[in-house]
Amino acid sequence: MYLWSMFSYKTGKYLIAFLLPLFLFLAGAGNIFAQNPPQFVSMSVNADGSIFATWNTSGSPDEVIFYYKRGNETTYQSVNLPGTATSYLIPVTDGQDFRYDAYVTTMLGTNESQMSNRLSTILIVVGKDPVNEGVALLSWNAMNSSLLELYRVERSINGSAWELLGETTTRTYRDTLYATCDLITASYRVAYINGIQTVTSTIGENQFIDDIPPADAIFTHISITEAGEVVLHWLKSPSEDVTGYRIEFKTTGNTFPEEYFVDLPDTDTYTFPAELNPLNPCDTVITFIIKAIDACGISSRQFVYETFRQHNTIKMIIDLESNCQRKATLKWNEYRNMSSGVGFYEIWRSHGGAAAEKVGEVSAAVSPLEFTDPGLLNAGESYTYHIRARGNTSSIYSESCRVQATPNPELIEDFLLSNVSVINSEYIDLSVSGRPLSLIHQVEIMRSADSPLTLQPMGTVAWNSDPAVLPETTAEVNATAYYYQMTAYDRCNNPVAQSGVFRSIFLQLADIGNDVSRLFWNEFEGWGSALTGYEVYRLRDGVVDAGFPKSAAPGELVFIDDDPEKSSGRIEYYVEALHSDNLRSRSNVVQLKNDAEFISPNAFRPGGVNPVFKPLIKNIENFNYRFTVYNRWGQAVFDTSDPAAAWDGTHNGSSCEAGVYGWKVSYTDFKGLTDTKKGVVMLLR
Repeated sequence: MYLWSMFSYKTGKYLIAFLLPLFLFLAGAGNIFAQNPPQFVSMSVNADGSIFATWNTSGSPDEVIFYYKRGNETTYQSVNLPGTATSYLIPVTDGQDFRYDAYVTTMLGTNESQMSNRLSTILIVVGKDPVNEGVALLSWNAMNSSLLELYRVERSINGSAWELLGETTTRTYRDTLYATCDLITASYRVAYINGIQTVTSTIGENQFIDDIPPADAIFTHISITEAGEVVLHWLKSPSEDVTGYRIEFKTTGNTFPEEYFVDLPDTDTYTFPAELNPLNPCDTVITFIIKAIDACGISSRQFVYETFRQHNTIKMIIDLESNCQRKATLKWNEYRNMSSGVGFYEIWRSHGGAAAEKVGEVSAAVSPLEFTDPGLLNAGESYTYHIRARGNTSSIYSESCRVQATPNPELIEDFLLSNVSVINSEYIDLSVSGRPLSLIHQVEIMRSADSPLTLQPMGTVAWNSDPAVLPETTAEVNATAYYYQMTAYDRCNNPVAQSGVFRSIFLQLADIGNDVSRLFWNEFEGWGSALTGYEVYRLRDGVVDAGFPKSAAPGELVFIDDDPEKSSGRIEYYVEALHSDNLRSRSNVVQLKNDAEFISPNAFRPGGVNPVFKPLIKNIENFNYRFTVYNRWGQAVFDTSDPAAAWDGTHNGSSCEAGVYGWKVSYTDFKGLTDTKKGVVMLLR
């Protein structure tokens, strides 16, 4: 109990000793904590160098103390103002030349509040771009560094009214003074709107003159009209003070001649009249550059002479000679620097007053740039060509001049396929003529077994004689008829003439029995109305039979042959087409396939009525024949492969004994069948 009393007494004593001074301090300082610090609002610089400051206070202070100093000083000056004051005009005259800093406090009784936020006047500095005399570089400090302030930039030229240039939060600004052709004084200030109050900076100024070249204009494309006028198109310079453009041009070299130019107003296209152009765009390649000109007469110069900004016309020439005056070969220069890049070149042609049509195109990646018109040109007629360079990703294009070409080739006097005829049932002779001989280099043979619409090239033959007979040895003349056509080519491999279409004759035979044969064939084609008819030939053992040939009219393509002796000998037929000028076209030969007939005598007597012995055989082939006679000991006393040879009863020049002899004959008949016959014969003496 005593210990607790002692502890409590000591603890209370010390606690009172500690809390009593604190209580007395807080009681005396209560007025300080009762005041909120004022809110400093703005510091605006007047034209006479004085500074107008504003603030807000809370409560009812007895007094306001305003502190300020010039920015390079260390000691603040103070002014005591009534407690109701919310603004103060700092009575200085150099506020336009120096930055001032300030803050505010309030007094309640003898106690001063905490200081307000610090503000500074806005001091603007106006400098120059080190390269361009017409560019002002502005910079300034913040009024309240703790806030992001939005500034309005204003300018006055030679004391004129202030004009708003723009707004920024960066406290720097770049101003280009266009069209200031003489030295001027430009004044600048910035304004910061703080609530309903506008804070102005100091006024900064400097002298400027517009020495800034305008930005380059950019050619998009250049083209040539049908009238030979050069039309130029470009993107205008983005510079504000451009008043016009200058076009300079050249044909050769790296420099642009001083006398080759034209000055233009502010536009983006220009047509160079053909009569005013000292250079002919159809005869030479013209290269152009464009300069933008501003109000001070300064021209753009950043890239105008660089090769990637130069545009050129397209010059196109036509070569007829290398194609023997029958085809046009076009050659042209590259179009450079089209805004979207050239993807390909189109080739356009007009003829006979018709509208131009596209006849081909060439990739821009090809070098050299040339194109041969596949069309064969008509002699003496005028053709007009031009080239169109197409952009990769846009619809713009550049055209060359229109260039005329009039081919004047040496003409073919005559090219004629006059006849096709089957020779020996083995091949077809093509009779053709062509003049002059020097103009025709080779001829191409085209053939079809089906139709004149399906003719296919078979190959070419050198042309070195007129007329000529060309054997066509690949034809299967015993299987079908053929259509033929011939094309003549000159030394440049151009087709210069084409014959009419001919069709050969394919003859077929049918044995319809009772010694009656039916012949039929296709119409011979190529002579037209000059075809006067046909003649049908029958041959017996290679000799034309009596009463033949038989005639048939054009279109009469069947012949019935009633031959009571048709079984005697080798019977063959062919047909010839007749021309009014005595030309003839022969068909293949067909053979009547008769059965072989065999008769053999059984005796003969040398020197008698039947002096020799030979089997009698009809309707056999002369090849693959063998006739042999044997004596009774099996020795051959006679042997031959000649169907006409007979045994006369001798052997090696000596007479053989009378008696019985054996014989054997082997042969092939007209149907292609091989047979062997055997027998005996009596030799009588």
